[in-house]
Amino acid sequence: MEAVEDWAKRRDAATIELDTFARSPLSVPFYEHLGYQRHAIVFRKRLS
Repeated sequence: MEAVEDWAKRRDAATIELDTFARSPLSVPFYEHLGYQRHAIVFRKRLS
């Protein structure tokens, strides 16, 4: 992640946005530890 952030900064990016499964016990704490903040909630409904 540090390499990606450095790459983006060198190209004058203002933000990085990513998505992950909201209930992930691994990725959510990982990204929050790196300083990323939850920004949106996506709702999904299966139409079967």
